[in-house]
Amino acid sequence: MDAATAFLLGVLFSWYFWPIAFLVALAFESFERNGFAVLASILAFIGISGFFDVGEFSWYTLGIGAAVYIVGGFLHAIWRWYRYVDRKVEELAEQLPKLKKDAVGDGQGAVTSDLGRDRLEIAVNTHKERTNYRNRLDTISYWVIMWPISGLAHLFGDIVKLVQKAISTFFSSLFDRITNKANAKLDIDLNNPHGTIEEDVSV
Repeated sequence: MDAATAFLLGVLFSWYFWPIAFLVALAFESFERNGFAVLASILAFIGISGFFDVGEFSWYTLGIGAAVYIVGGFLHAIWRWYRYVDRKVEELAEQLPKLKKDAVGDGQGAVTSDLGRDRLEIAVNTHKERTNYRNRLDTISYWVIMWPISGLAHLFGDIVKLVQKAISTFFSSLFDRITNKANAKLDIDLNNPHGTIEEDVSV
């Protein structure tokens, strides 16, 4: 083994390589860069196998591990699909009142009933296409295969949303007071900047 190969394996099987590769895979997954996430996950797996010396295994152990992994992947894919469809339903539900109103026409010519019906039909067909699992088999397969990375990234996203909701619910008044106190130092009414300028000119 030459020096370059020894150095490469030393880095690949080091204690710091696989955690970094794992975090990089999570980052790529969060930004939906699936190809890079798969590559980083493979490198993390190789690093883990080398660092923990799990190279020796029996076919029986491999088979059990693969079966457990695939079952976990399918459970994760079912959960992700449920969350995905539920989110798409919420998105369409928010749009439906306006779409239905436009489909009737506003009576003023701004939105004709024909145009409104076309928009409603497009929205419904788009929803049907997005929520048909047959059109998302590549995504579902990715969820099955990459469920540890995909699940953690999705969980992290949920945690971020919970933190945002907590801030909006429990701390909004505090942040508003801080902002208003800081803005009070400005010699202008932020809600009516033109009015402030006119008052200064008249004086």
